[in-house]
Amino acid sequence: MVEKQTYDELLKEYQDGNEKSRGATLIGFGMIDDPRAFNFILECLNDPNFTHFWQAAWALSGLSEKGLVDQTALEPLLFLLGRPEWQSQSFAAAALGELIERGILDERAVEPLKKMIYNGNPLVKDTALGVLTQLSMRGIRQTEIIEILIRALSEKVVWLRGKAASHLGVLATGGLAAKEALIPLCQIIKSKENKEIQGEAIHAIACYAEVGFVDRMSIALLKEKLHDKSKVEVWYCDRNEKIETTISEEAERALGKIQSYTSWEI
Repeated sequence: MVEKQTYDELLKEYQDGNEKSRGATLIGFGMIDDPRAFNFILECLNDPNFTHFWQAAWALSGLSEKGLVDQTALEPLLFLLGRPEWQSQSFAAAALGELIERGILDERAVEPLKKMIYNGNPLVKDTALGVLTQLSMRGIRQTEIIEILIRALSEKVVWLRGKAASHLGVLATGGLAAKEALIPLCQIIKSKENKEIQGEAIHAIACYAEVGFVDRMSIALLKEKLHDKSKVEVWYCDRNEKIETTISEEAERALGKIQSYTSWEI
């Protein structure tokens, strides 16, 4: 096992290193439990000659997971979100997500995150959708973000559709929903998608039933799925974990929610 370097060792390595080696050293700062590392990364980003942006974003992401990043990181993170490198965008968004979990918000992040949705890299889109969902849960641009997630149900990358369905389910559990999501969710269930994606869409329909959003098509499709014993893993936001289940179990659960929370007859 490689032993972690200390802050002082990394600082000396960075100061003595060349332009190429400094990028690798910056990544090391994100792996240590030393609050001084955060301040050092901020100092680097303030240097007009600094060029290792994605490595700095990676370090901030790592430090934020340890709770070593505070609100003074907002401006640098917004800057990194706007960088052209996909790694800078993705790691900065991840760090921002950690701050949001601690109640540190900035509505200015919405616009660069929206631009990331149009990035061709699925990993960047995935991270952006997740952080936008976090912002929406905390009262920021809710209607707009739900619309973005609904559009993401038509993403070319199949697993991103599942992520969008999962995020919509999470928001619905918190009382945030739009009936316009029902048709694309039903299209996922109806299509020959990956079973995991179908499971996420069915689960989202169940969450939507809790806020009274359901239609005849979704009920009919759920009934069809009662005989599908395909095993899937579905994200349950109330448990904050993926649960192993089956398509039929999810369909039965969704129909139960519809019966409990709406006046629709099953």
